[in-house]
Amino acid sequence: MTAWIEAGFEQGHTPQISVLDLYSRLHSERSARVLDVRSPKEWADAHIEGTLHIPGGELPARVEEVQRDPDLYVICGTGYRSSVATSVLERAGHCRVTNVVGGMSAWINQKLPIVSGDQPRRATSG
Repeated sequence: MTAWIEAGFEQGHTPQISVLDLYSRLHSERSARVLDVRSPKEWADAHIEGTLHIPGGELPARVEEVQRDPDLYVICGTGYRSSVATSVLERAGHCRVTNVVGGMSAWINQKLPIVSGDQPRRATSG
């Protein structure tokens, strides 16, 4: 990266957000949307109500399924896969994409509401 920067090549920066800030925005911004890029099993076990689910490995082929909402927050288990997914989305022309730091692990640790199956519930740690 140092050589890239020193050569003056273009750099991209993806905004990051904490799960607590995401929770707040989901309740205050009508346009806020969440894309969950975890595996089907992970998503079925626990996810944020109303999220769009596209596994990360399928995203390049399914990127057109993601609306170009003004505020798109991408989440995975810990934040790594979602950071890769934000790059895929940005390359496809999505301009306002934000990575959720800590992912669903952090969401659950904060005991924020989750859904598994059809029933909303509060997360429990342990």
